[in-house]
Amino acid sequence: MQRFLASLLMMTLYLASNNSSAQQFESFRQIGEASGIAAGTVTSISLNTNGSGAGSQISFFNAAGLSTVYDLDLTPSPVIRDNMLVYMPSVAFGRTEESMNLDDVSFYTATLVDPLNPQITTPAHWFRLTFYDGIWSGAFRIADRIYAIDRSQRDNIVEVRTTPSQNRILQPERQVKVTAIIDEGFVFADAPGDSTGMDSLGHIYALESMHIMEGVMNDSLGISLSVDQLVYQRSRELVSTAQWLQSNAISFGIEDNYASFIFSGDDSIAPVTTSDYAVLNVLDFQHLATAHKFGEILGIAEESGTLQSNQSPLNFAHWSETQKSDLIAKLPSSPLIQTISSDAPEIEITDTVEIINLIPQEILDSESVESETFDIDESDTGDQLTIGNGLLQSDEQDTNITPQADDTAGGGGKLSPALLLTILLIGFLSRRRENQVSLKI
Repeated sequence: MQRFLASLLMMTLYLASNNSSAQQFESFRQIGEASGIAAGTVTSISLNTNGSGAGSQISFFNAAGLSTVYDLDLTPSPVIRDNMLVYMPSVAFGRTEESMNLDDVSFYTATLVDPLNPQITTPAHWFRLTFYDGIWSGAFRIADRIYAIDRSQRDNIVEVRTTPSQNRILQPERQVKVTAIIDEGFVFADAPGDSTGMDSLGHIYALESMHIMEGVMNDSLGISLSVDQLVYQRSRELVSTAQWLQSNAISFGIEDNYASFIFSGDDSIAPVTTSDYAVLNVLDFQHLATAHKFGEILGIAEESGTLQSNQSPLNFAHWSETQKSDLIAKLPSSPLIQTISSDAPEIEITDTVEIINLIPQEILDSESVESETFDIDESDTGDQLTIGNGLLQSDEQDTNITPQADDTAGGGGKLSPALLLTILLIGFLSRRRENQVSLKI
């Protein structure tokens, strides 16, 4: 009994310490339409403030009235990679923030795991999360809702938007590369310390919006993306955005990117969208603004209740099946759009391969006889084959090239019949081995 009480006390202390070091979310705000909700809701979120998945949990109440606490298995994101190229600003940028090189900023994807039933099927989900300075933010989908945690909000209220997506596989069919270009006005937008705002962390907000955009695009459109590079550039250089992109595409590695996103805090740079770039202003910037802009770049038609709604685009976090079908039908064939094949050929060895390492005794005996009866004429001036260190050489080559011969090569003269027979046998065995391997594709 005493051992049980001690174990119970240790578990209680562990849970208490774990919760004290976690970022807690228990308040949710519904955004946009709430019709068609049937799949259940997240009731609480606990994210470990050391940046690891250990101890991070999500409580989910499903449609059948059952509640499950899922663990989060976090993985570094392939969308914004740890080794992504970052072009730091010039001296004329004014000042820099320590986090601008992204060394201390982490981007994660995640999967749900039921600790009591690890093999059980979990609700459809995806996660695009950001961790910096002990604070989590980002967005994720579970079942038919998309949840957004805004770093600028200090009230810990999670925004909830419904999605009609039936996508459970979440396997993209296409992939593109994009570039983020950020000026000093966007980085240092909003002085630190007020109740809302970017607190001179505009670059984190910009990249996070692209991270979330990838999750929504993958879900709704079957298109994934990776942020190829981050470029800090002075706003005065970006006033003529199209000209800057044309002049600097090669030097910054942008020429093979599908689109560029320019995040600017300069009022003189007007928000604009073309077929290959979009300018986003710091004013009224939100999580889903970048996804809406990419919809414009792709030419997705406006549709009420979607990200491309002309009324309240940020009230929705998805594109419809109709928009996806229309986009795929008109999507041009371009080397900038990579097709992802999920049906990779499978190579299978069906028969046991017999490997013979020993030379038959009769061959060795015959070679012994040949060595006794076959006389090598060392004065022969004909073509010679020297075997050693992988080099083949004849008398007709430059005599100054003298490769080291293997000590066991035996005189380096003509090939004996026994050696020729051995080579033929090895070729026969190799051919037999090939015939015993079948490829199944």
